[in-house]
Amino acid sequence: MDGVLEEGCATPWGDEIEHKVLICDAGVGPFVEVDFFHRPTKTLIVTDAVVCVPEFPPEVLDRYNPSALFESAADESLDAESGGRGRLEVAEGDARGLRRRGWAVMCLRVAFLKPITGVEGTFRKLYGRLLVSPLIEILVFSKALPSVRRWCDAISSEWRFERVIPAHYDAPIKAGPADFRRAFDFAYIDETGSARGLPSTTKRGGLSNVFQKLRSVLPTRAASPSLEDEKVTLREIDKFLVNTGVANAPMDD
Repeated sequence: MDGVLEEGCATPWGDEIEHKVLICDAGVGPFVEVDFFHRPTKTLIVTDAVVCVPEFPPEVLDRYNPSALFESAADESLDAESGGRGRLEVAEGDARGLRRRGWAVMCLRVAFLKPITGVEGTFRKLYGRLLVSPLIEILVFSKALPSVRRWCDAISSEWRFERVIPAHYDAPIKAGPADFRRAFDFAYIDETGSARGLPSTTKRGGLSNVFQKLRSVLPTRAASPSLEDEKVTLREIDKFLVNTGVANAPMDD
């Protein structure tokens, strides 16, 4: 190893590739995200920042563990916990449908550990769009929201990329700065719709009112399906880790 890649440091590839570093202190140790912008191809390369879950499983699963998808498809615990809501019905002998269900169960376990509205209902909200892994959002990024906002602002304003290559799931993804910024809405707007990162007195008026008025006159876009209800288990785990001193409390100041 010749050195440590830090924010703003010179690199041998600097004429062609830029980089940014985000460090979050989650409590058990630092979480480090390093992202690259390849200027000639207008490509953003990320580590764990965002993902895009495909609707159907990659062929590599069939190649190395062909039974895994069918074993996951047989897991009905997520549907049972939701009382059958959002259940994905698969006809007997429908191998493609079973593979998709197995893939959905795998992805939901990784993203939420235990979603609450059933396999299909939750998976429809998850796949096919650029988003931050809920696990990373709650257990890591929530601990350093001001740093996350600065880093996200820098990437979405300074790098004019047209595609994203995440380290996990689908790639490359056709997406630009606005899509990347949208994936981090949770860092800018809280569950009540109020702007994050403002003093409490300001949130009750002033800039908060301006923010709300701007939202009302800006061109509307289709809202991303909400995944907030599915994050209950992750939030409970985070609360336990904070109470036991393993993780830091969420920080927004």
